[in-house]
Amino acid sequence: IRPAVDFGLINAARHGIARESLGLPSDAPVLLLADPPSRAGGHYRAIWAAALLQQIWPDLKVVMPGVSKESRRMKRFVASFNLSRMLVSTGRDIPFEQLLSVCDIFVTAANADVACGSLVWAMAGGLPIVGCAVPSVAEYIADHQNGLLCKPNDIVALATRIRTAYRERDLARSLAETARGQAYQLFSLSNMIRNYATLYDNVLTGHSPFAGIQDASQVA
Repeated sequence: IRPAVDFGLINAARHGIARESLGLPSDAPVLLLADPPSRAGGHYRAIWAAALLQQIWPDLKVVMPGVSKESRRMKRFVASFNLSRMLVSTGRDIPFEQLLSVCDIFVTAANADVACGSLVWAMAGGLPIVGCAVPSVAEYIADHQNGLLCKPNDIVALATRIRTAYRERDLARSLAETARGQAYQLFSLSNMIRNYATLYDNVLTGHSPFAGIQDASQVA
């Protein structure tokens, strides 16, 4: 049973922080990465792709929430290439749902299976999603159906997908609306409660515990 997404929090966050308060541009892409930063999550590759795109959009920013060993490594990495201005590390200071309201694209450059909680919240928040087609991401996102995918570890392809998501606004909006609708249908609080109620009823009546429960990722 997948965790629920709180759509109330997401909707309330739309009236929260402003881009300007974080030093984010109004006329250049702002990319949001998954929380927490990790090697399997491909944050290194996402930042490399962003560095390539800075040749097109010098003011591009990457928002990195969360605190981890990898987040500290990423700060050292961008500093070594004089790219510190590109990376906005918010740590634990700003809730993820508020970051959804000030970013343009959610990027998950995972190179292995990872937890996809941030991805599901990005779907619910209506952000266009660009990612690498590892199995855990492909459970939720299908290329050109509710997001844009590329092969794992292909930084140039990832940068190209990000550029498409930012430049082709109608396509990005359509993909994001599809993803948001799926998230509302599959990851609502009422759906999670209903699944747990079914699970408890199955246990009490001696049926198979997961009879009648469908993994939301299999129908996303």
